[in-house]
Amino acid sequence: MAIGMSILLFLLFLFFLWLLLLCPSDTKPEQTAPFLGHAFAHRGLHGQMEHAPENSLPAFRLAVEYGYGIELDIALSRDGQVLVFHDDTLTRMCGVSGKIEEFDYADLQKLRLLDTQEQIPLFSEVLRLVNGQVPLIVEFKHTSHNKELVEQALNLLDQYEGPYCVESFDPLLLGRIRRARPKLFRGQLSCRLMGNGNGMKAFPLQYLLLNFISRPHFIAYDHTQMNNLSYRAAVKLLHAVPVAWTVRTAEDFYRLFDSGIDIQIFEGFLPPAELVEGDPEDAEHETDLSENEAHSPQKTDDALPECLETGSSEELHKTE
Repeated sequence: MAIGMSILLFLLFLFFLWLLLLCPSDTKPEQTAPFLGHAFAHRGLHGQMEHAPENSLPAFRLAVEYGYGIELDIALSRDGQVLVFHDDTLTRMCGVSGKIEEFDYADLQKLRLLDTQEQIPLFSEVLRLVNGQVPLIVEFKHTSHNKELVEQALNLLDQYEGPYCVESFDPLLLGRIRRARPKLFRGQLSCRLMGNGNGMKAFPLQYLLLNFISRPHFIAYDHTQMNNLSYRAAVKLLHAVPVAWTVRTAEDFYRLFDSGIDIQIFEGFLPPAELVEGDPEDAEHETDLSENEAHSPQKTDDALPECLETGSSEELHKTE
């Protein structure tokens, strides 16, 4: 009897410890209002025009014209400029070897995105272009200089008058943001990491066990993997705001919306920019991209781990 009670108490202790590790920050309605019911174009509305590659000024301009929110990625150049770029390396987008943080901004301006005339934009350029017209989700990429990236990017965002929130795969980086701007609406990105060469860090990252560091308001999870137990507990039991990425069909878009996920990051088709209620019958009115567009060069390389998309997952998730 005593042994059974001890085991029960130990299991209860583990359960409550698990919930404490997952625990998100309390979210106020005014924090979520600019984002709920919005579709966010993944790295801008790329794939719609030949000369609008991902994370480019034309892709962001198109997203604004269509009324979509924008998800974008920021990183740091060697000389400390905040740039909008996703990959850890320049290989896929610019055909050049090396990491973006190994180049000065002046050298990066000589490169072109996917054989177009478009350059890697400064974050400040994108903020001026969007100018508060649509909400932004700003993903902070892990760099060797996270402190500098956080400081410089937040200084730029402090001067920006439009709605925005921030997210990152790196809970330590997100923890920096939490300490610097505790009221800023922030999200923990995650997905299936175990088995993809991410080492011992994969388990706590995949199961959100480092939320106690970042204390996110929302959890942005790969929409194909939302059966993850920790994700479900964080959303259903602890009331974290759910965000789905990256949604690539109208069918999935409406299915997720009807399941209660009001913030979605999409690419490869044209959903409604805003939703009031989810009606699957409306999906027939949405426009899928052509076969060529849906498999354009800026699409994710299927040979890579699906959740990490591109770049070095090892570098992305290394601790500071």
